[in-house]
Amino acid sequence: MVEALTGEKLPFSQESSDVLYHATNEVKRQGINYRSIDHLVCGLLKDDNIQKKLNELGVDLEKINSAVCKSIRLTPGSHSVIGLIDNPGTTEEVLQLAAKESSQRGACQITPVDILIAVMTEGNNTAAKALRESGVTFDKLRISCYSMQNL
Repeated sequence: MVEALTGEKLPFSQESSDVLYHATNEVKRQGINYRSIDHLVCGLLKDDNIQKKLNELGVDLEKINSAVCKSIRLTPGSHSVIGLIDNPGTTEEVLQLAAKESSQRGACQITPVDILIAVMTEGNNTAAKALRESGVTFDKLRISCYSMQNL
């Protein structure tokens, strides 16, 4: 559960839990103890609905993935991680923004769409910059994502 900026606590949908699981796996691969926004994006890029919407917007998923992977300097191998934390002021803020996004549209769970929109809202991260370079604006993303079925 994440507390929205409004104080309301919202659970993650199963799909969002999967995103966080994949993000955590990337952290473990690196042997670090914090999860960055770019790690969240690695998880988001594994979500079928997010892939579909980004493709419809003309986004080259490989380009976004490459930019994010380069940013977090993924290294081969597996390491154990003790005490995983979200990078304060960034990842934590994005998850709070995702909760706010979900709450504003009247949903009872945080979805991957909410997380992606929050990544763009935060704006000062590798994925948001790469998406903007691909011609995706915040408004285009929101319109496209809200047209999705089963948010």
